[in-house]
Amino acid sequence: MASISMQNRDSEFADMNAALERETAERTAERVEGSGYRLQMTLIDLIDLALQIQHLRWNLFDEPELRSQLDELDELVRAGSDAVARRLRQLGIAPDGTVAAVYQDLLFEPLPSGPFSAQSATEAFAPRLDQMDHRLRGSITIIDELDPESAVILETIADEVSAWTRHLQAGA
Repeated sequence: MASISMQNRDSEFADMNAALERETAERTAERVEGSGYRLQMTLIDLIDLALQIQHLRWNLFDEPELRSQLDELDELVRAGSDAVARRLRQLGIAPDGTVAAVYQDLLFEPLPSGPFSAQSATEAFAPRLDQMDHRLRGSITIIDELDPESAVILETIADEVSAWTRHLQAGA
């Protein structure tokens, strides 16, 4: 009788363990899917932003100070792209920075063609930084509970983008 009771208890433990493993796997899949989508969108936005920064730099005339500031912003955006891509890989998702992926999900309207003065460059570019900040903050809200590690990465990028927006607007 005791051996049957032990077998039943072992069977119950096995069933509970299997259910816990399924629940953990489902939560992990949900976290990876939700975070992965938001991180991939952020990666595309950062790639697009880096391209727009380059467009501005190439079309600035006689504006060495703003060009230098844009160089710094470009470094920040590229570092953010690397951090997001690294997190995607940690989640088991291949980061997609191909032209096709970026073109398909562009957040920003193209910048006008140059040349740009410092003022016209800032007026054209600052709204894009606002858009980026808004999208990042929305993604943070969505993934914060699911994947706090990814949320911290996005918060860091959002804080930097917000600071650059204020910095550029103050200089305009």
